[in-house]
Amino acid sequence: MRVVFDDAKSLKGIVSAISAIVDEATIKLSPKEGLVLSALEPAKTAMVQLMLPRDLFSAFEVENEGFYSINFKELERTLKRVKGESSVELRFEESRFVIRTVGEYKKSFKLPLLAGEPFEVKSPKVDFKAGIRMESKRFPEIISDIELMGTDVQISIDSEKAEFRVQSDRGEAEITLSRDDPVVMDIWSTEPSRSTYSISYLDRMSEPAKIASELRMEIATDKPMKLFYPLGGIPDAGITYYLAHISVR
Repeated sequence: MRVVFDDAKSLKGIVSAISAIVDEATIKLSPKEGLVLSALEPAKTAMVQLMLPRDLFSAFEVENEGFYSINFKELERTLKRVKGESSVELRFEESRFVIRTVGEYKKSFKLPLLAGEPFEVKSPKVDFKAGIRMESKRFPEIISDIELMGTDVQISIDSEKAEFRVQSDRGEAEITLSRDDPVVMDIWSTEPSRSTYSISYLDRMSEPAKIASELRMEIATDKPMKLFYPLGGIPDAGITYYLAHISVR
């Protein structure tokens, strides 16, 4: 099993996006589907999914479907030694995971590899009623602004705007993204929706903004949120997060 990324920066961003939610997870390598991951965070508050079709790789040598357990924290630490412009080869052997890079010179790292439990990608069944599509690079800025004033954020979306509101003993903050704002690509709503979420989790889920140009957020009143970061311009390719809402009495 061998796959190659031409862009080490994107691979590093993908690994960081996963390790922000889980330390270890199983990936599926499939000659039809490409590289797939679906993992639930231990506290069962968040889920991360990854879909990387084979067309996103410069080489994808996978003949049979296989499941492999990877320590993403260790992989993230290892990839810090890889320059962003390098090409990265990932080789899946019987008991080890080999990372080879080609840049100014060649590097090779080897990590333990265990058999993973087979899985199917299952998403929370939520009928999303509203959403916003925006420049992803602005999302970390929004999170940094609102976390000054509290730990939970109420997000409201209708057909014209998205609002982020925080209120606590420290103070209040409100950020509004309107349909005509340059950062906004689209806003939609079949029903005005409002729900409350953890800012610390959203901060962790802003990690893919380093490698994705846009973010799609979908919510429904008092329901989990869906965040999707498209990658590579290929339909369904990208990083998806689901985040449970916080019940407010």
